[in-house]
Amino acid sequence: MAHASFSTEHPPLAMATGLAALAAAALLSTTIFPDLGPPAERLASDIPAIRRTAEITLLEIAALRVALALGGLSLLALWAFWPRLRETAPIRWLASRPALPLSAAHVSRRSGAILLGATLLFLAWVALGGRNPALFPPVIGLEDGPVEYATALLFVIAAGLAFAASRRGPGGRYALMHLALALGFLVCAGEEISWGQRLLDYSTPATLDALNAQGEFNLHNSFGYSADHIFMAGVALYGVMLPLLARTGPAIHGAADLTGLPIASAGLALGFAAASLIHDWSVFALLPRVPMNMAEGREFLCALGFLLLMTESLSRPVQPANSAVSRAASASSP
Repeated sequence: MAHASFSTEHPPLAMATGLAALAAAALLSTTIFPDLGPPAERLASDIPAIRRTAEITLLEIAALRVALALGGLSLLALWAFWPRLRETAPIRWLASRPALPLSAAHVSRRSGAILLGATLLFLAWVALGGRNPALFPPVIGLEDGPVEYATALLFVIAAGLAFAASRRGPGGRYALMHLALALGFLVCAGEEISWGQRLLDYSTPATLDALNAQGEFNLHNSFGYSADHIFMAGVALYGVMLPLLARTGPAIHGAADLTGLPIASAGLALGFAAASLIHDWSVFALLPRVPMNMAEGREFLCALGFLLLMTESLSRPVQPANSAVSRAASASSP
């Protein structure tokens, strides 16, 4: 059966994603980083670490706007010239090469429902806690508090599932990529609780203390908050855009499969998109403020999303199939 994108002159999802990227590039500003404060005030601060953080943030925003603009234009070009591009040898090779099937519809519904449901429950908790402080005590949002430890635990479980998937799958690049993901999840778990610094009560080395925005023994708060911003961008690109674009045609599915990366289901991609919207500026514009940085809630939900992605990876067939055929089979699954 021919893939839908090969019978459609212009893939609409590529156009929609490209326009969204261009809109984001035009609208992106420091207002999405309220925890860093107004850049002008930060740049004039007497504290070198604060000035350095503001400078890094401005550079990050400029780089991200350029990347979004280039990505958006590339996707619009793909949409506009697709009738010609789909006839080229590289696109036809990517479309015809064996690839692991995309997630079936019932997997998509299950994972999406869990992550979307968790996001809605978290927002409901914030709404209720903002009106009744007893429901949202300050200890919840503390460094190394319950949410941070729960997030670290989810990453550890995701690492275990990734390791199991590396041994169950077809091997080769799939095994190596799942092992890399397992290591990455373990690093995320350690970074989340600053490698047990407060639990074991040890001090931050002077060299790292001078670089770290919060004076902690971790890398993700060093050099400003760059690591957090990279993590957010990674969730958006890998968790949201890649799964949706992979479903525009077998060529993109085949290209992604070349890396050995597991591709999230469409439902889970929507869940990642919802979790990515959890920020102080978005949540507290609609709901009462609670004593917690919404970044902690977002990280918890993203960790849950990666755990679900690894469960999806374990549930997929281990034998590659023609991507066009597997895509059609996934779409028709109950």
